[in-house]
Amino acid sequence: MWYNERISKDKNTTSPKFSLCCGDGKVKLPLLQSPPKYLERLLFDDNASDSKNYQCNIRTYNMMFAFTSVGIKLDKSINETRGPPTIRIQGQPCHRIGSLLPMPGKQPKFAQLYVFDIQNEVENRINTMSQHAVIQPEIVSTLSQMLDEHNVHAKSFRMARDRLADSQLDNVKLRLIVGREKDCRTYNLPNVSEVAALIVGDFDADSRRDIIVETQNGELQRIHELHSNGYIPDILHRSTSSSRKRKRNRLTMREWFAYRLQSRSNEAQTLLHSRKLFQQSIVEAYTMVESERLSYIRNNQKKLRVDKYCSLQTSLDAGSSKGSSKGKRVILPSTFVGSPRYMDQLYFDGMAICNHVGFPNLFITLTCNSNWPEIRRVLAPLNLKATDRPDVISRIFILKYEQMLFDLTKKHLLGKVVAYNKYSSSDDIDQIISAEIPSHENDPELYTLVQNHMVHGPCEIMQSKSPYSNGYPIYRRRNDGRTISKNGVIIDNRYTIPYNAKFPRKYQAHINIEWCNQNTSIKYLFKYINKGYDRVTAVVVYDANGALENPITQNDEIKEYVDCRYISPCEATWRIFYFPIHARKPVVERLHFHLPRQHNVLYEDDDDILSKPNISDSKFLAWMNSNKCFSEGRNLTYSQFVSKFVYNQKARSWNLRKKGNTIGRLIWVPPTTGELFYLRIMLTTCKGPTLFEDIRTVENVLYLTYREACFAMGFLQDDREFVEAIKEAKDWGTTNYLRKLFVLMLFTGAITKPEELWNQTWNSLAEDIAYHYKKTTLNTWHRMTIICLCVPSDTTVSEWRKGVRNDHNFVSACHRARHLWMTKGRRMTIICLCVPSDTIVSEWRKDSKSVRMTIICLRMSSGSPPLDDKRAQNDHNLSPHVIGSAASG
Repeated sequence: MWYNERISKDKNTTSPKFSLCCGDGKVKLPLLQSPPKYLERLLFDDNASDSKNYQCNIRTYNMMFAFTSVGIKLDKSINETRGPPTIRIQGQPCHRIGSLLPMPGKQPKFAQLYVFDIQNEVENRINTMSQHAVIQPEIVSTLSQMLDEHNVHAKSFRMARDRLADSQLDNVKLRLIVGREKDCRTYNLPNVSEVAALIVGDFDADSRRDIIVETQNGELQRIHELHSNGYIPDILHRSTSSSRKRKRNRLTMREWFAYRLQSRSNEAQTLLHSRKLFQQSIVEAYTMVESERLSYIRNNQKKLRVDKYCSLQTSLDAGSSKGSSKGKRVILPSTFVGSPRYMDQLYFDGMAICNHVGFPNLFITLTCNSNWPEIRRVLAPLNLKATDRPDVISRIFILKYEQMLFDLTKKHLLGKVVAYNKYSSSDDIDQIISAEIPSHENDPELYTLVQNHMVHGPCEIMQSKSPYSNGYPIYRRRNDGRTISKNGVIIDNRYTIPYNAKFPRKYQAHINIEWCNQNTSIKYLFKYINKGYDRVTAVVVYDANGALENPITQNDEIKEYVDCRYISPCEATWRIFYFPIHARKPVVERLHFHLPRQHNVLYEDDDDILSKPNISDSKFLAWMNSNKCFSEGRNLTYSQFVSKFVYNQKARSWNLRKKGNTIGRLIWVPPTTGELFYLRIMLTTCKGPTLFEDIRTVENVLYLTYREACFAMGFLQDDREFVEAIKEAKDWGTTNYLRKLFVLMLFTGAITKPEELWNQTWNSLAEDIAYHYKKTTLNTWHRMTIICLCVPSDTTVSEWRKGVRNDHNFVSACHRARHLWMTKGRRMTIICLCVPSDTIVSEWRKDSKSVRMTIICLRMSSGSPPLDDKRAQNDHNLSPHVIGSAASG
């Protein structure tokens, strides 16, 4: 371990404590022994020709001797750029094993190569590889002999081979045992009988993780994640001085892998020197950790249930208050890192901080430099490259990040980090951000740093795949004649990345600093940097009898959270080491609210729910009760209340805050929730209520509904609540979500003037139209129109086409249309088309009586009016026009 990785960094001590490697002493595992001499020479001898061949093709040689096939999808696109080669996988990897013998006419693969046709084993192994031309037969032969002598699994399959050859038995099975009864914290070499057993005849495995390899069949058997001879769930932590304070006393899989990724002077470095194979093993290790966590969430769903209090009372009136009688739902909670709830809640918290102190001024991006002296100092003696040790890269990068954060917040490298210390003029911005090449004569050190880290080629000219694009403020880029030669191209100030001179001098890395003053920086963090974070493979849910669960009562969020995951080695090590992927300050407390008797209740399957203590209490009710006791809170709204008070979850009460700075955030609810939405509007201004009736009281008048109270407060004049709902959602929602929300509002029928709502919000709804147009078309039309067709989701494509097939203008437009995107929701589907601006679509609704359809057109042109509308503003590139709605006949 390194000194800067100690737990207490604010203290300089001669006996530091560490948690990265061993969890402050609670993890102790047997050390890995040295590999066989031949394998050690292949890994560590960098001069021999066979060693170089093995190190270069290590994954191929490993696959050649693997007992199982690896179900893994490699994302090869990541290596098409200029970056260093790396391994990134897509989806959920799995290992499968076949039978002892191949099917007739099939070539042996994987474990079958240890049993079938051993006279031609070397040739058979080489022929299974697509890159057999680079394989050296001498290495294959020697590795085969080495495994026969030292690997207990190889000995097991050889034992099965001998039994098949010496007898006429045709029903021999090999049982691979999942675990051993010995203490896994003490090292002892396993023998063959501990990991495998031969079975003659029929046999039923008593462990779901044991592997029974049949003699000959065409099926593949999936290997359980916990079958390895290393980690098992029952390994206990070591007893230390802090053992009594622990909530958990068993080793987790993440801790097991974190321990194995450390470099120790008294332990073999076989895994750490395996280069690309080490990358693959790290990625697969993290996916195993993720799979175990998801399995825990799924297996504990029956214990954790939630429902509204009033619904539970209704169940009591019906004669049932047991949790097991209520409908079930599989929840992927916000505590699972990467889940939709996790990302949404963090984004809302970020926006709450911005609403409290203002939007950030500086957007700083730190990129790791693989040539940092610290990385070279570690890897140079080992003759390894930075890509060979993603664990070292992650550990050094987190230290650099923590140091930069300390310099910004404690040493005030760019000024004090406070809300009122903002830069108000362009001259102030030029003092901290530079986009110009420094003088080579006056500052040669900075000139070299900018040349190496802060310059990129002209976009779409020299490097068509460059990820940069415009969209940031225009910085000062004077034509001072200074240039830099990079990759044979002369580059001037136009292609200098904005930077602050203090950063490259100290950190010797690409540190981009941008000026920003709007919410797009927060959206960028959560929609693009963390977009499409880990997804898991869908799992079909069955009941206890093996039948498929009723799809009406089974809402499986884990199954919905499918897509695919992309995991790279650095990300895998970052997560295995438990490094943070998000941080914020100050703390944001999420405030839930509810209508009377409609608060959520958490319960288990076998609970007698209504007899539980504090079943009728909630945080929201406790707030109103606190207003009866504390005069300090009667002048505060619900969101302001948390700045002076802290909630005690166990006692279900609020107490005066003694320290800390906390921001309150009311959870967002859409307008379609009715009274709950209007309750939220009232809570933004209501201070010190003690009853629900107090919230509905305006100027000493008690109104029957919260909507009437909102009208009395003046919140709902001229559809104001809908306009404000879209404007508020714009701060955190995508344009795709805003369009769904807009159409949903139209279907409610509660809007008095839809045209007015459209005129006040269309800019937010069409924010990404130009981007999609440039991305999906060849830009051959000088004038074009975006047409958004909003149709009910229960309308099939054939019905939709049938309803408009007689409209010649519509058919002609669809023939020339370029499909941009389709968003299908539960109640409506939005179809966006791009058509030439000379297309006449205003008559579509006349011949489309059989299909309900709302048509919204957006013209993108430089000087033409929108469709059939001569009142268009010619000085706008994007202008809206609502053609209308066609109702079903």
